[in-house]
Amino acid sequence: MRSNGRRLPSPSHRLAACALAGIVAFAHLGAAHAGSADAALAATMARSARDAMKKGQHQLAAQMFREALKLDPQESGYLYAIAQAEEAAARPLIAMALYRRFLTEAGKHRAAGKAKASLSALLDAHGRVCLGGGRLPDAQRAFEEALKLEPNAPRHLLGLA
Repeated sequence: MRSNGRRLPSPSHRLAACALAGIVAFAHLGAAHAGSADAALAATMARSARDAMKKGQHQLAAQMFREALKLDPQESGYLYAIAQAEEAAARPLIAMALYRRFLTEAGKHRAAGKAKASLSALLDAHGRVCLGGGRLPDAQRAFEEALKLEPNAPRHLLGLA
């Protein structure tokens, strides 16, 4: 502990932060090679972020997903992943705003014929926004429809609970 009462970051958090800094530096160096190289790097960052989520490092995961979104802004699924990480990090207001933004962005991509987000992710996000707004019947319908598409997805089951 420091004298001001704050904890020092654990070695695993410091290592993860260094890895993130390296990935971001690499991303900026390769910015001249836009397009598929950025999308590939974003996908690599997203895989690392998912690993961080599994380890319970939700804030780090959210930060990594944000960097992935900067590299590949057309991938609205990263917004959904950031919202999930923020929700897991106990930041429900930030998560709700991100779920709404995801729905807006994914809707634009669907209208343009460039849909990347799955329909079950859209329904799950819609259900969470409805829950946050107190519209329980709408939320229930959204989660039930998402479960029809992905019967074994625990997130949809939790939404119904």
